[in-house]
Amino acid sequence: MKFPLPRRQWPYWTVGTLLAVGLLIWNAPSLIQRQLPPWLEQHYGLRLNWDTPEFGRRELVLAHVTLRDHQGKPLLAWERLALSPKWWDSLRTRSLRLHDLRLSRPELTLVRSGERRLNLLDALAPFTQETASAAAGTAPPLEIDRLTVEGGKVHYRDGRDLPKAQHDPKMDLTALAASVQGINLRGSGALPFQLTARLNGAQLSSQGELELAPWQIKGEASLETLNLSPLAPLWRPWVQLTLPKGSASARLAFQASEQGWHVTQGALTLDGWQIRRGKPMGDLPGEIARFKRLTLDGIDIDGTRQRLAIQRVRWDSPHLVTRLDAQYQPDFMPLLLPATKAPRHKAGSRSEKPWRWQVGQVTLKGGSVDLSEPSSGKQRLRSLRQLEGRLGPLDDRVGSVSQLQVSTRVDDLANFRLAGTLSLTPFTLNAALEQETVPLGWAQAYLQNYLRARIETGTLNGRQQLVLEQDGDGAWRQATLNGTLTVQDLKVVDKRDNLRLLAWQKMTMNNLNADLRQLRVEIDKVLLEQPYSRIEIDKDGSTNLQTLLLPAAPSGASQGPEPQLTVDEVVTRQGNLRFADRRLSRDFVVDIAALNGSTRHISNIPGHRADIALQGKVDRYAPVTIAGSANLLIDKPVLDMTASFKNLELTTFTPYSATYAGYAIDKGQLSMKLKYQLQGSTLEGSNDIRINKLQLGDKVESPEALDLPLKLAVALLADSDGVISLDLKVKGDLDNPDFSVGSLLWNVVGNTLRKAVTSPFSLLASLTGSHEKLDEIRFNPGDITLPEAQAPRIASLASALRQRPQLALNLRGEVDRGGDLQALQRMQLENQLGKELERSISLEQIGQDPQLQDALDHLYSSTFAQSIDALAFAHQLVPGSQSAWQLGIDTLAAKQPVSDKSLRRLATLRAQAIKTKFVEHYDISPERIFVLDSKPGDAKSQARVLFSTEAN
Repeated sequence: MKFPLPRRQWPYWTVGTLLAVGLLIWNAPSLIQRQLPPWLEQHYGLRLNWDTPEFGRRELVLAHVTLRDHQGKPLLAWERLALSPKWWDSLRTRSLRLHDLRLSRPELTLVRSGERRLNLLDALAPFTQETASAAAGTAPPLEIDRLTVEGGKVHYRDGRDLPKAQHDPKMDLTALAASVQGINLRGSGALPFQLTARLNGAQLSSQGELELAPWQIKGEASLETLNLSPLAPLWRPWVQLTLPKGSASARLAFQASEQGWHVTQGALTLDGWQIRRGKPMGDLPGEIARFKRLTLDGIDIDGTRQRLAIQRVRWDSPHLVTRLDAQYQPDFMPLLLPATKAPRHKAGSRSEKPWRWQVGQVTLKGGSVDLSEPSSGKQRLRSLRQLEGRLGPLDDRVGSVSQLQVSTRVDDLANFRLAGTLSLTPFTLNAALEQETVPLGWAQAYLQNYLRARIETGTLNGRQQLVLEQDGDGAWRQATLNGTLTVQDLKVVDKRDNLRLLAWQKMTMNNLNADLRQLRVEIDKVLLEQPYSRIEIDKDGSTNLQTLLLPAAPSGASQGPEPQLTVDEVVTRQGNLRFADRRLSRDFVVDIAALNGSTRHISNIPGHRADIALQGKVDRYAPVTIAGSANLLIDKPVLDMTASFKNLELTTFTPYSATYAGYAIDKGQLSMKLKYQLQGSTLEGSNDIRINKLQLGDKVESPEALDLPLKLAVALLADSDGVISLDLKVKGDLDNPDFSVGSLLWNVVGNTLRKAVTSPFSLLASLTGSHEKLDEIRFNPGDITLPEAQAPRIASLASALRQRPQLALNLRGEVDRGGDLQALQRMQLENQLGKELERSISLEQIGQDPQLQDALDHLYSSTFAQSIDALAFAHQLVPGSQSAWQLGIDTLAAKQPVSDKSLRRLATLRAQAIKTKFVEHYDISPERIFVLDSKPGDAKSQARVLFSTEAN
């Protein structure tokens, strides 16, 4: 039902309404200023401070507004908010229309109070809860011709009760200025906007257009030189790194709507970065990386289609500092592990859809790396400089191929280059790899735990094709290296003696084919120019090649195939082989020069043997041949080698004989044939050596010379024709240092000479096949007659003297001051008693000779003033018994004086008896037998004659 107002009353009602509205507007500011703050504090705990609102015909002003929370902490404030309403348009259209909305110096303070909690949201939560249910489905009728913000500030702080290191970084948005034109919450059309500010001091700007229905925005944005160091807490959950220096600048065009977002024409520049560890880690360097500039151009990110594209990436002057651990992992890898577990996405969520990406080109300029690697447990620094690289295009498509180029210079000595193609999915690399002037000494750190050798010089050059390929599951399908290698001026020394072990002027390796997955290497041909090698057989029968390998540390079962090496042919030109057999001489060394030949079918596969055929010369004319087969690269090496030397002039070896023997060589020739067989650990060797007409020269003083009478050794070894023949056969187990010896075990000529002069009688016994000890003849106490049991020794020694006509024999008698002295005392007592009885007697017959008993008792009584019976009673013996008489004899004999002269005479008579035997029975010239001065001897002397030898 309607009640129309009478027409004549309409003016009164209009005037009354306007007066009422005017009165309400007139008093509204005062009412609001007085009532709103206490109401907000009582109901919502918010503290509002403001000046009295100003309502004018053209402008509504809210000045000096401050909103605080219940603790009095600031939330929102502004200096002046001015609204310019369109009063009549608003009444006419029943909407709120403003000419202008100007906000001056607003300041918003955001404080994080918990996980996904901010102070402002907590303070306004009651409002949002009440208004959420009352919110209409359509936007309110509001139109603003121009919205302007000037001098704004936004502060973000982390107020959580956590250690400071775990706080979010402070963020300050200052000098905020923004403008939007033509706002209509119910309308449509583009709204131009502009925004400028400073983010932590960095200039931030954006401009574009905004549409409210449907919602979308597009425009451009830029950020200039943002200092990233204060923002380090943002990436702390993912990486344990700090950024003391570094800034970022960016520009982009963007577009976003309810359907998604898209960034185009993007560019990101990172300048002056320095990256350090988040905290000290022992002696590891604090700095990890730094670079001058990293630029990403042409960035296109489509959030709707989940695609990322970058046209160009350029990295200028990066420098990386890293140390490899025992597993050769970079030391910064643990710093990149996530500190917290990433949240799992529900199945079927949009985030599970993989992003697609592509990069047009990546360029690296002027890079460097300081790399410490743990070779043999000791960190070694490698410096990579002039690091240049180019890669692209790159994308995530399966089988997509990119061009790759990388080059660098290491330690300012070696150059490396890699050029080829790269595919990431699945991983495939097919590239040419080049090396220039690489010092082989770098490999020493990796080899020193495996080889008892040291690389002193050598450079490597090469070019190979490297192919690495994985299948879809990440398993290696192919890993090969094919090409050539050249090693120049190599020198390797043996650590045991610090002498050169291996060397060459140049080694060229052609058609190298290496299967890195199967650990198999095949080489077609190796050319060695002017090589040098040293092969030695030690005293224990092992070769220096065997002892070259250090004992390996115990390890578990092999996890892969055994390495295999096959070389079809090794050609030697103008080589030099030094051969030394320590069984023949302490330092018997022969150099085989002008060595030419080939070695075929080298392999470390069991059952294979290399065929060796080499020819050379000693002293430029003496021919030398080396032939046979061998495989020293397997666990149980095999060897069947023969080396022949003919008519070598011994004067060539004067430097060695002078140094180690103390004599020059005036004359002599040497011929020998050395044959060795090694099967597993069993070594059999035959050394057929003939020395003809050896004549020693002048004695040479040398501190390293053997202290041996060398001329005596020659006299012991040379036969009547002046030929020294040595046939040394060796057989034994190399795993056992004690060898069984066939005819002789002479490990070296020096040992042979020492044995000859220090144990000449063992040598002489071997000449006759005797097993007797020929260096002495033993006698019975007090006797000078040669015992019958000693006769074979005299016969064997005489036979040996006939075979060594240059050898003389010295005889020196000895006496036993115990047995010989007692025997002479008894003999003297017998002589004294025999004179008294005027007949020959024997003290052994004392029990059956009463006259001898009386004479003995009388002599005892006159000597000791008591009878022998009293002596017997004192020792609890039966008077007249054999024991009593024997005690009396011993007591009286001990009182008999025997001079040293008598003892010396006894020793001399013994030596003379033996000389007589040699001269009269074996026709040995008396000029070769010498009786030396005999001495009474000491407590260690025995009843014997000692033999010694000398050159005649």
